[in-house]
Amino acid sequence: MIIKKTKSLSIDHEYSSFIINAFLTNSISSKSYKLFSRVLSRFLIYKVNLLPLVLFLFIIFLPIAPSSQIQLSNISSQKINLSQSQYGIVFLSFANLLLVFLAFFLVRQYNLSHQKIRLFFFELVLLFFLIISEISILNGVDLDASSVWLLKFILSLSVYFVFSRLNLNRQAISFIVVGLLGTIFLEGIISFFQFIYGGVIGIPLESVDRLNYAHQAVNRPIQYASFRVVGTLSHPNYLTNYLALLLPIAVLSFLSPNKWYRTGGHLAFFACIFTSLIALSRWGLVSCIFAYATTIFLLWRYGVISIRKIFEEIKIDFLAIVLIFSVMVISGFGTNRFLSFSLEDNSLLTREELVDQSVQIIRSNPLLGVGGGGFLYYFANYDFTESDTSTKFLAAVHNFQLLIATEQGLTGLLIVSVFSVTSFFFILHFIRFVPEEKKQLSLVLFASYITFFFNSLMTMRSFGDRVGILFFLMLGLLINILSKSRSSKVTNTRVF
Repeated sequence: MIIKKTKSLSIDHEYSSFIINAFLTNSISSKSYKLFSRVLSRFLIYKVNLLPLVLFLFIIFLPIAPSSQIQLSNISSQKINLSQSQYGIVFLSFANLLLVFLAFFLVRQYNLSHQKIRLFFFELVLLFFLIISEISILNGVDLDASSVWLLKFILSLSVYFVFSRLNLNRQAISFIVVGLLGTIFLEGIISFFQFIYGGVIGIPLESVDRLNYAHQAVNRPIQYASFRVVGTLSHPNYLTNYLALLLPIAVLSFLSPNKWYRTGGHLAFFACIFTSLIALSRWGLVSCIFAYATTIFLLWRYGVISIRKIFEEIKIDFLAIVLIFSVMVISGFGTNRFLSFSLEDNSLLTREELVDQSVQIIRSNPLLGVGGGGFLYYFANYDFTESDTSTKFLAAVHNFQLLIATEQGLTGLLIVSVFSVTSFFFILHFIRFVPEEKKQLSLVLFASYITFFFNSLMTMRSFGDRVGILFFLMLGLLINILSKSRSSKVTNTRVF
């Protein structure tokens, strides 16, 4: 290990990783890319830049996890008879295949440029959390579940490093933005037809095998009068949380001089709100509104949009929200779900009991927790709630920070907190140096970053689920823009 001395430790320092650079520049990775290029060229008549297209398709297929997955573990309990599979890895998906393509593009980039991978401080913290997660497996209640959780987290990190390190020109960034915007419309259209049909409609994009459990678990006839739409994901809350992270991209379209792009942005905003309503996701709806307000505030705070422009755009979106709620009230759909609140609400009481359960687990396993993905296994066998909640609603605690403390212990919670704080201040500092032509995109990606942590306060969230992968994708893109806009004065490095 070679270390260059620096004057101080700072969140904006770069740390050059010898291990990662050795992998990217070694002969094996170089030969693999040459083989990849040779095979790919046989299928192409014309030489074109495939990177923008691959980026677009990867984003479109990211929320689509097909049913062809390998189940590695099932929930087992001495108290409850459980038959549903819980943890599996999706190998045969278009997104995974396209990620391999993107990784080869990254290898080629570093082979041609002979650049070195440099890590920021918050990225080192994130890798340290990965190490702690590996150690927590040894203390976990189920080795298979924790191993699957770890593999999913590694997938998220892979997406982050690919999107944060690829050289992206204007065309590639445009394809990424269109892909994110297109995902809103894709999920909105599929959800609308599910709502009309009253269930999953049976197309391959829905991953029907995975959705069977969602249909049984979250669409209880006694509680809900209609099917809670899920789009291409496996749970209505996952769908709305996914859309909440994408909604700032819709606001970005408001700023376009092209009226068609502006219209598309307003339609995407409408799709997010409407889908949240027919998914009957209260926190998802709140998160969408929070994402919208945060994006508008950041654009105003950094001088990108004027007060007059804000009122012009809000007027259109406000009318859309009033129209949606008017139709909802007249039809009676969702009024009990959205327009009534009680401290005796079953959902609220269940969440309180899940918090109590997580606190008890943390007391029993304070240092390293019960291992990634271990909450449900521990809960199914050691239920500390007063009403045996696990027999009625077996789910993880609906709070990201508590779930981290439960599964990776207080050590993991501390590391994730350091990552959150250092990455936030890194973005806050360097977003000032972004050129005007990229500032709008940087600010809406920053809004998505903030929305992720806000949304995680009241919902089941993990770095390894599809929402977590989208978070790392958008964070990687933001860091990509910021790192290229940083002042050349920041030259302190360490070499590992």
